[in-house]
Amino acid sequence: SHDYYNDFEKNKKGRFIFAYRDGMDVAVSHYHQNKNYNKADLEFEKYVKQFLKPQKKNWFNHSKEWFKNKNKFPILYIRYENLINNKRAEIDRIIKFCELDINETAIERAMEFSSFEFMKAHEEKFGVQPKEKVVVYDQFIRKGKEGEGKKAFSKEQQAQFLKQYAEVVQPLEKEIFKH
Repeated sequence: SHDYYNDFEKNKKGRFIFAYRDGMDVAVSHYHQNKNYNKADLEFEKYVKQFLKPQKKNWFNHSKEWFKNKNKFPILYIRYENLINNKRAEIDRIIKFCELDINETAIERAMEFSSFEFMKAHEEKFGVQPKEKVVVYDQFIRKGKEGEGKKAFSKEQQAQFLKQYAEVVQPLEKEIFKH
């Protein structure tokens, strides 16, 4: 889910898959999405300042709430970086978590249809289409890489990010991904 944890009722049934990505990479990706589709004049400095601003609904608190899992939902935590570097193992984890009986052909299709190349070629199928206008998603699937945040953030921005990360997210993340 990309939704906020607290948007789900305590008694919600089902299983959850929380895809977790490095926060600086999230910031860069979200900045480009906003710039490309909403605010052509958006400046990165201004965006990062807002991203790092302590507020209820930001990446730090979003991640924290999913890691805390106060409602004890059955959650499979997937790192975006693991999806890039070892997708087959992550797909196998998803299959096991969902208790699916899947054959190799279906797994191969999932591997193909979730590839960056396939998604880029079909990016018009991703994202929400606003009712008032048609948006051509030609930059929605941008690079599909990790590490963009460390390249884009200044040393000062990185320091601010890492301070907040250490206070809000890191202790819970370590507990979730300790294996």
